[in-house]
Amino acid sequence: MRTMEAKQQQQQQHEKDTEEELKRPAGVGVLLHDQYDDEEIIRKLAKAQLEKRLKWGYKPTHQQQLSHLLQFLHCRLHQSLIGLVMLKATLTRSITLEPRGTNQARLALPSLNMASEEDSSKAWLYETPTSFLQLLFGNIIKLSGAYYEDQSSTLEEAMIHNMDLCCERANIKEGQSVLDLGCGYGAFIIHVAQKYKTCSVTGVTSSISQKHYIMEQCKELNLSNVEVVLADLATTELDTTFDRVFALGMFEEINDCKSFLRRISNWMNPDGLLFVEHLCHKTFAYQNKPIDDEDWYNEYIFPSGGLIILSASSLLYFQDDLSIVNHWTYNGKHIARSCEQLVETIDGKKEKMEEIFKEFYGTEEDAIRYINYWRLFYITATEMFGYNDGEEWMGAHVLFEKK
Repeated sequence: MRTMEAKQQQQQQHEKDTEEELKRPAGVGVLLHDQYDDEEIIRKLAKAQLEKRLKWGYKPTHQQQLSHLLQFLHCRLHQSLIGLVMLKATLTRSITLEPRGTNQARLALPSLNMASEEDSSKAWLYETPTSFLQLLFGNIIKLSGAYYEDQSSTLEEAMIHNMDLCCERANIKEGQSVLDLGCGYGAFIIHVAQKYKTCSVTGVTSSISQKHYIMEQCKELNLSNVEVVLADLATTELDTTFDRVFALGMFEEINDCKSFLRRISNWMNPDGLLFVEHLCHKTFAYQNKPIDDEDWYNEYIFPSGGLIILSASSLLYFQDDLSIVNHWTYNGKHIARSCEQLVETIDGKKEKMEEIFKEFYGTEEDAIRYINYWRLFYITATEMFGYNDGEEWMGAHVLFEKK
């Protein structure tokens, strides 16, 4: 009995010491150390941060809750107006690191209406070898959106089902023109091109390596109905309109929803539809800036200020140029399960990933650190979207039509 009590006391002290270490400026290094693999403590600390966020976000009355949301949305618009004044300076500043070679992928953000700048210490999410992503995701490199039909579904099956769901809800028909804004590695546009043979499908990315990857995939699959446009969505004006426009995982990085939706409306045919997929909280919206000095997650794991979590209802307030036709949410456990499976993939392929990162970043220490960043990111995301049985943070689908 005494031995058991001693072990419990030792574990409690270990948790306390770890939490205290995380409160220090460089404390997150504890979780990125080669020997640190206490997943239980990581999850416990992540839940503690989520509870702080919920305490911050929930207000005593419905009127206070509504006012809080509107204040946030108005603040985003105000910041964007200030950003317009600084346009020239913004366009001369790169927000992602330039590719060093053909094996590097650049996860590009819009440069004008972006949530915030990233600094070099948080570049792990934006400067990533394509070979690592292929090892992590498999045949479908898709960083957002998974929907599980049942418990036996694999991650790939869940991603395919989610893309099918997006197509169904957007009511894509053969022969239509389809535009995907911020198409990433082309998972969705390739899926649409294969599913709807007579559709002409266009993806937009600001990453040369992403375009190269997509075109290679299209060549292997013998797809001739795909085009990839290399452009910055914040400044480029497309000279074509489309029947269906998709913005999947874009609004997490957009400050000015009003202006962005207006720009999109100019790229839609008169009877066109816009389909949006975004992460959300069911009640409140926020930018992932640290809540307090002890908030290690929002300071270190994701670039501080670089992610906007809208509420499930946020886009209802932006219908100046487009009208909402339909609106859905889906339980966060779908997202949590996909993140859990990615953690398992990282654990199962760690040695191969270390080799890729060591070659890319130059040292074994950096290789381990960046792998642990990804692992920590997905562990904490699992806790976030699984919180309260998936009924706090979740996914949202919104369908717009042109006015």
